[in-house]
This record gives sequence, C-alpha cells and structure tokens, in this order.
Amino acid sequence: MEYKESKFNMYVKHHNQNFIFNTMRGSLIQVDAQELPILEHFHQEFVDHGFIIPSDFDEIEYLKQKRIKAISNKDALYVRILTTSFCNARCHYCYEQGLKQENMNKDTAIDIAKFICSISQKTKFLNICWFGGEPLINTTVIGIIINYIKEHHINQNLKIASSFITNGSLINDEIVYNMVNNWYTRDIQISMDGYGDEYNLIKNYVSPNYNFNLVVENIKKLIKTPIKIRIRLNINRENFEKSKQLIDYFEKVIGHPQNFKIYPGFLFDGENNNNKQIIHIDEFTLKKDFADYLNNHGYSCTLSTQRRNLGCYAGRIDNFLITPNGQLYKCAQHYADKKSYCLGDIYHYNDIDQKQWIQDDLLSKCLNCICLPLCQGGCKAARNTHLHLQVCHTTPEEIEYSVHLLIDQMNDKKRH
Repeated sequence: MEYKESKFNMYVKHHNQNFIFNTMRGSLIQVDAQELPILEHFHQEFVDHGFIIPSDFDEIEYLKQKRIKAISNKDALYVRILTTSFCNARCHYCYEQGLKQENMNKDTAIDIAKFICSISQKTKFLNICWFGGEPLINTTVIGIIINYIKEHHINQNLKIASSFITNGSLINDEIVYNMVNNWYTRDIQISMDGYGDEYNLIKNYVSPNYNFNLVVENIKKLIKTPIKIRIRLNINRENFEKSKQLIDYFEKVIGHPQNFKIYPGFLFDGENNNNKQIIHIDEFTLKKDFADYLNNHGYSCTLSTQRRNLGCYAGRIDNFLITPNGQLYKCAQHYADKKSYCLGDIYHYNDIDQKQWIQDDLLSKCLNCICLPLCQGGCKAARNTHLHLQVCHTTPEEIEYSVHLLIDQMNDKKRH
C-alpha cells in the first residue's frame, strides 16, 4: 500500500524538542530530528495515529461526510429557549439592546413543549439551554416545558439535560433545588465582568440588592451540587487587567473544585455591540495572555484542540433558538441581528426555510486550512447575518498554544 502525509500535521518545537500534532485525529507525538520528514522514516506508529495515511484516503471528503451526517443527525436535539427577554442587569454590550422585551406565558410554554416533542420523535438526547434576558426571571415556564416533555414525549427513555446562561444574581435555595432535582441541570454558565465594584458598574443592575458579593455567594451554593459551574469572564480592553484580580479572588475564596471552571469570553466586535472599546475576537496575544494567567493559577484553559463534526449548533437541522413568543431563530446572533428576520414560528414549522443555515457550503479557504477539523467552517451566523462577526474562531496560533500545554501535561505525567 502507498502512503502520504496527512495535510493536517502541525509541526511544533517545544524546548528544543520536535513534536507533531494532527488536527484530524488529535494525535500528538514526539519525534527526533532525524525522523523528519516522516515519510522518509516510515514506521507503523505514524500510521496508527494518522500522521501518515493511505494515498487513496481523502481527508477533505471524510470531514465533509462527518459534517453532512451531523447536519441531519436526529439522535440529539439542542434548543436554546428564551424564557424572557427582560433582564435585571443593564450591560452596555448586551446583544439584546433594542429588541422587544417580553416574558413567555404558560400557554406558549406548553406550545413550545409540544413543538419540541413533535420535532424530536427520533431523538435520544435532548439538551435545552435556558437563556434570556435573564432566564431565572421567569422560572415557571421551565417547569412547565420540562414536565410536559417528560410526560408526553414518544420516547419515554429520552435523556434530558438542561444548561443555563445566567448572571447568577437570582439563584436561591429553591432554584438550586429545582436545578438539581427537577430541571435535569448539567451545567450553568455565569457571566462575570471584572471584579468587585467594576463588576457592579458594568452589570448596572436595576437594584443594588443585586451585586458582586451576592453572585459569589450564589456560586458557593452551586459548588456544593453536582452541577458544573462555568464562569465566563467577559473580556474587553477596559476590564482586561482587573479581570485577573477576579481570578485571584476566586482562587482564594472558591479554590479548585472539580465542578468549577473559569474561561475567557472575548466579546465580539459587531453591530450588536454599542461599546467602541470591545476587542476583536482574533487578538491572539490577549487570548494567550489571559489563558496563561488562568493556567498559572490552576484553572486549566486550552484554546482549541478537539475535533468537531460541525462548526456550530446553528448548522444542524431542527436546532433552534426559541423566543418568548415562539419565534424560531437559528442562534443568538441570528436573533440579535436587527436586519434579519426569524425563520418562522413553532406554529408553522413546515413553512420555514433553514437551507442557508444547514447546507454544507464551506468557504474555499477552509479546504486548505489546518484548522478545518477543529472548526468545520466556523460560525454560520458570520455568513448569514449582518453583524460583521468573525467567521474563524480557531487559528493556527491558538492550536499551537494548546499543543504546548498538552506537551507540558504529557511531560508532567511522565515525571509522576
């Protein structure tokens, strides 16, 4: 059999040692200088881990088939539901500024549950992300939707998982109990903006009763549960350095429990943001600086090394964002784009056209990019909205940074 080198091999030098990382397989191997180029020093280990492949194997076609299968996959369904578009915070960068504010009512909640049941008859796994606004303003509809699906879904073995995107200020003992026992909650993302008074200034809550200290106490409540807590630090030029103080603070008061993770969320620079100081998402130097700070304080942060079968959930059929009145969008960015229209609503599902979102139409530059297995074409909303979003959320620099971290971890394991 004839062989060729994978087009997704990345050569990395780390402390005068040579490594190869394959973005298709996620394989990492150390090589001697005399083993390069690898085709001239062929051995079976290179083949076993995808660094060398059969000459007739088309990697681009393989990834394409993975995407096509993921687009139409009925085994799993992801829906993001806005229980409300109201919020008790008034962040200056909020993507929902100017959008209609409304709460979902009980009748619409039941209709949404019926809609989810109707489009997920072959589904084995249902993931609902509760979103807003601030989703915990309107918790009544959460119970209504989950209970209806649990009682009426055709698949009584359906696995349900919930996640929340929240500012964390409204969490109380009753909500924690429901999250653990009734709402199938797997993880919670709590968005933080800086430390202490700066956080309070940016959040600009409607009442001083909601503040930094309250959110921290609520995080402590959640830490005691099995739920995974993900702290998203919203980073821009204004709060970049002070956000590091928040990491120091969390290390002191929270520590490093297994269900607690901190990661940076670099804010998009699009028309949905009013703050002129917001950084561009692709400023790698800032990303690396912040990731280094997290890693040096015991909060593991890699940027990108895991292969995807699809760029984002908006590229899958039947995956939607559902507004409080039952309108259907493909994702939060689609909803935030004031120049775009909804696809339709839950009452007229058969009339909607989501072709531009779910077709396999990669940009030509993607086909020759080493990042392709890790991003699969990137953000659909970047091409289907007017927000001037960054298409590529993965860069070779980010991959190389993460590979260096993987090498360090590999060396640590050898030492222990």
